[in-house]
Amino acid sequence: MKVNFIGKRRLKMSRSIEYLLGFRWIVWVGGVDDYYTHYETAKKHYDEWINKGYDDVIIEEIKE
Repeated sequence: MKVNFIGKRRLKMSRSIEYLLGFRWIVWVGGVDDYYTHYETAKKHYDEWINKGYDDVIIEEIKE
């Protein structure tokens, strides 16, 4: 859980900003990230990078 302090107030955030924006998947290519809302699209782009010969490709789920 992320905790932010503003003045004397404490705000708690249990979700990442990306999750709140609707993103559920990240495809990392050589340390560069692309965000996706649907697994099918993320997997398609993951496969495209692999087919181009990149081997440093990761697909990651964004959880609450």
